[in-house]
Amino acid sequence: MKQPIYDGTNEDECEYYDNVVMDLQTQTMDKLKEKLKKDKYSTKIIIDPGMPIPFVPLIISGSLRVLKQDEKTGHELLLYYLKAGETCATSLSCCMHKGESEVEVMSEEASTLLGIPIEYLDKWTHDYPEWREFIMMTYQKRFDELLETINSVAFSQLDERLIKHLKELSSIQKTKMVSTSHQEIATNLNSSREVISRLLKQMEKREMVKLSRNVIELTNL
Repeated sequence: MKQPIYDGTNEDECEYYDNVVMDLQTQTMDKLKEKLKKDKYSTKIIIDPGMPIPFVPLIISGSLRVLKQDEKTGHELLLYYLKAGETCATSLSCCMHKGESEVEVMSEEASTLLGIPIEYLDKWTHDYPEWREFIMMTYQKRFDELLETINSVAFSQLDERLIKHLKELSSIQKTKMVSTSHQEIATNLNSSREVISRLLKQMEKREMVKLSRNVIELTNL
């Protein structure tokens, strides 16, 4: 089972965190300096299903994707993406109930996370309205995204889901030259590589995209 490796914290991390939780007192931040954990990830998998999560992860930089795996078939479905300044609602729930992760979290690029120890959750939720609002907004946003995922899977054609997914990747990577493979897209959309490749070829013929090895240029989406 994968275990996180931490390398401590510094003033810049506390400054970032203070921006997220706006009104935390300096004294509280000083007490946290030895508790806050910072991790830099360049590998793909950050959290495995079944991994205990002893902290709430805040994303400082980079982007992550959260997937749910079917235990019987092994197929994965993309639930949502996480960007800088966001946290994972599923991880929050695991921390609050001291449970194990039910999702897989993977990095889309080199990413840096800040971990907040479990023991601070109840106190901060009670003492700091800004933190409480941040948590509630996180749950609401992730819930909306999950509803959108369900609607997409249930009611949208695969080509529509593919176009939406490419646009989302373009937004996250901040470029129209999207770095991804046909297999990664197939995994995220719970499809097969052959089907995704066929749809992308059709889109290329319609001059919507240009295909090259592990790069898809969005030309007219």
